[in-house]
Amino acid sequence: MSRTKGELRNPPARDHWERVRERLRRRKLFTFALVVLAFFYGTAIYAPLIANDRPYALEAIDYGGYEAARKKIYIATLGLDNVLEKTPSQYMEGRTTGSTQSYGDALWSEHQALVNAVATMKRYLPEEDHPPLTDFVDDVARAVELGVDERRQEASRLVFELRADAKELRTRYRAARPDQDPSTSGVLLRPDRSYPLFASLTAVEVFFMVLWWFVVLSLGRSFFARPSKRIRPARRWGWVLPLGTSLLCGAVWWMSIGADETSYYPEYKSGLAEGDLVAQFVVFPPIAMGFAETSTELNHPPSWHASPVTAEEEVGSAGSRGNSHFRPLLGTDGLGRDLLVRSIYGARISLSVGLVSTAILAVIGVLAGALAGYFGGRVDLLISRLIEVVICFPVFFLILGVVVFVGQSLLTIMIVVGLFRWTGIARLTRAEFLRLKELDFVVAAKALGLSTPRILLRHMLPNAISPLLVAATFSVAAGLSIESALSFLGFGVREPIPSWGGLVRSSLNPAHWWIQVFPGLLIFMTVLCYNLVGDAIRDAMDPRLPR
Repeated sequence: MSRTKGELRNPPARDHWERVRERLRRRKLFTFALVVLAFFYGTAIYAPLIANDRPYALEAIDYGGYEAARKKIYIATLGLDNVLEKTPSQYMEGRTTGSTQSYGDALWSEHQALVNAVATMKRYLPEEDHPPLTDFVDDVARAVELGVDERRQEASRLVFELRADAKELRTRYRAARPDQDPSTSGVLLRPDRSYPLFASLTAVEVFFMVLWWFVVLSLGRSFFARPSKRIRPARRWGWVLPLGTSLLCGAVWWMSIGADETSYYPEYKSGLAEGDLVAQFVVFPPIAMGFAETSTELNHPPSWHASPVTAEEEVGSAGSRGNSHFRPLLGTDGLGRDLLVRSIYGARISLSVGLVSTAILAVIGVLAGALAGYFGGRVDLLISRLIEVVICFPVFFLILGVVVFVGQSLLTIMIVVGLFRWTGIARLTRAEFLRLKELDFVVAAKALGLSTPRILLRHMLPNAISPLLVAATFSVAAGLSIESALSFLGFGVREPIPSWGGLVRSSLNPAHWWIQVFPGLLIFMTVLCYNLVGDAIRDAMDPRLPR
């Protein structure tokens, strides 16, 4: 048969994983499940950018914070004077029970309070008004150094003079508010631009935000694009770029920006509503609500089922720009908290428990199964009996008992679920390693003198990974179900942190049907999608099925 010019004599060789991907591409339910799971995880990872009571950008004058800082100058100076009136021994004797603060620490604590107050004032004062405040802080620092060096009399005289200066600064820097009488004396403040929401992000959140895009692009290229023609070794280190870039972004964010103390309560919105925060420019997220923020609308039905909560009802006219007119899309609970927001943040708990617990049980199960299958004999006998003992206990009630005695926390739930559900992975791994250790490539590796860890990890484990992937996929769904059940019974994470199981438990009244329906649907869809993915992977890796 004649061939066209440039046509290859033989088609490019495809390895086992290329054939698996080709089978998965043809399964519509697998594609649907993968898209839904990617959407759920993306929503959970980007939850702070979707629903938050902190604005993206804010250009405003915080009159409440400025006034508190202005008054703090005199109060902190009095506190410093009170400490210097005592000798170090008198101060140590007069400390409250349980206090470990030394005499020098007390002096520097008052100094730090002054520094923070002056820094807050400088944010809103013109540059020409900064020098008196800077000189005052320098004088306070000198007084503290004198007190630490046991020159207490000199420090007391200096602080006595600084008390008059603090009283003068408190009067001089009184703010002139726009709603006051123009004849009233005061300093005109200038707005300060900040980015509160981005400042609250942690390095871990930034790491996963960057990594999620690499995962989505990788899945899209693997299952929705044309097959790659590169040979397998060229793709072996493909994880280095995504993981390295994500780690780098997280580290840069941690060193340059970091995260401040994230409040569960709407400080910015209440400031806008009460007039303490006068904004010239503010941009809130699409849903300007925190997951613990309450409202006066208790057990409000979904907005498409009843009249929505208006912005004026929520925060008042001063903060009406910070609310969506579609709230509450999924209704509210008994405390007036938005169910959609709590469902978004609840996904972070429920999905993370499934993944982390599966990672823990996979490590334990693969290690135990590999040792039992490879060495056999007494090692196999000991590990097999241990597996049988663990299987004898009802897993859910065992997990429930441990959580009750150890304590309720996210980390505890993850570890406990992983520690008591590793037996299935271990039995699969043992069976695969019993089969593989008799094959020629393992016998050849032993004859070449390769070390046992290299034989186990480099040669045997990659050939036993297919059934383990299927079992791990089902384990994620099972871990999510266990966490939801624990939260429903009241043994999950503590309030106000939400989880899907805890949301279902927040109201058992049939009249408040939306509280049970929507979180229950999220649990059902996630478990269903993981089961669809597991079934598809199992069928795609089965060599007995037709190609």
